[in-house]
Amino acid sequence: MTPLLLLSALACAPGAVDRVVVERVVDRAVRLPDVQLACTMGLALEAPLSAATPPRRPPEQALIVAETVGALCGETEVREAELEGLRARRLLGPLGEGRAALAMDARLREQRAHQRAAARYGRAWDHTQAVYGNLRGACPDMDQDEEFVYLLGMFSGLMGLLHERRGEVSVRHIPDDTLSAISSGATCLNAERWWQVPTAMQVAVGAVIPGAGPDGVDPWDALEDAAGRGARSGVRLSRALQVLLAANAGREEEVEAGIRAHAQALTAYEPDRDWALLDAFAYEVSLHESDLIWTGASGHRTEVFGLLPSDPKPQGRGPDADPFAADPFAP
Repeated sequence: MTPLLLLSALACAPGAVDRVVVERVVDRAVRLPDVQLACTMGLALEAPLSAATPPRRPPEQALIVAETVGALCGETEVREAELEGLRARRLLGPLGEGRAALAMDARLREQRAHQRAAARYGRAWDHTQAVYGNLRGACPDMDQDEEFVYLLGMFSGLMGLLHERRGEVSVRHIPDDTLSAISSGATCLNAERWWQVPTAMQVAVGAVIPGAGPDGVDPWDALEDAAGRGARSGVRLSRALQVLLAANAGREEEVEAGIRAHAQALTAYEPDRDWALLDAFAYEVSLHESDLIWTGASGHRTEVFGLLPSDPKPQGRGPDADPFAADPFAP
């Protein structure tokens, strides 16, 4: 969106702002396979949308998009803080207070990063509720562009809740019953059209709170099925959600199996270019969980996505290989 177009929209009613952002900005942003570029766009949109519109009638749909996409920048901060904290804790040994202080500082940085991400996702969830209510009533009448905004809003509620839990916030903004609202609201979307993500959201409540999901449905079986079917669409977001929810629940086997399956799907299925941003984000989610496994075991990030530290190493990448042996300036 150009500055002139944005200023023109802001001069109009909030509904016009929503239309411009949903129909023009989203259409372009989701084609970018660059999460950092997209999140920067979200951050750039958020300030004028929040500050230059009437407080009684803000452009709620536009703010769902801006806050959610902007929150992706916070995801990068969270991931780096988690890896730093894990390395610091792994190095704890007999050297005393210095390393203990380093590990504590890394843990505090990690918590704060989670809290900032939760706050941004939480604001997007607030805007979602302002537009669509509590998601437990009748399904709203939406076109495809609006369905995507609706999906983003539910995604923000789920991500905000997970970040609040991992950030150990003292005052929770997003209550646990948000999950049941998302589970109900996700039934309003066609799972096939949206890469099986609505199915993953429907059963997420049972994955986060055991026994709270739909009756007679094993959430982990349902997540695996949704992830496998969604991968064939070229947007592997349901697989990333499965990996993320399994990591949140401490289910290591599901995390490792999900990482392997995600890597295999990258080879088997071309990404959907019309939704390249979401597939890129999904890859970063699974890659980060892989990085946590590798860092805990070896002190460094993933060598090859899809392989785990216990797997045989590719030729030339064994434990004794010198990562600095090759001279990049050699003729």
